[in-house]
Amino acid sequence: MKRLSRKNDKGLVLLHGKPGTGRTSYIRYLITSLRKNVIFLPPNMARAITNPDLISILIENPNSIFER
Repeated sequence: MKRLSRKNDKGLVLLHGKPGTGRTSYIRYLITSLRKNVIFLPPNMARAITNPDLISILIENPNSIFER
């Protein structure tokens, strides 16, 4: 929460884990707690995290939360 609250922070926070561990619930909590834009990514796009097309989307949307 502290890291995601910083404005103009550089970097990416990835949440991972086994199904049923609460990632989606935590993302929903973050969305309601932080004043950030939320951009939903389809699963196939999330797999392409190093794709130049996705990187340009990340650069064009600073201070946003991307959710899959």
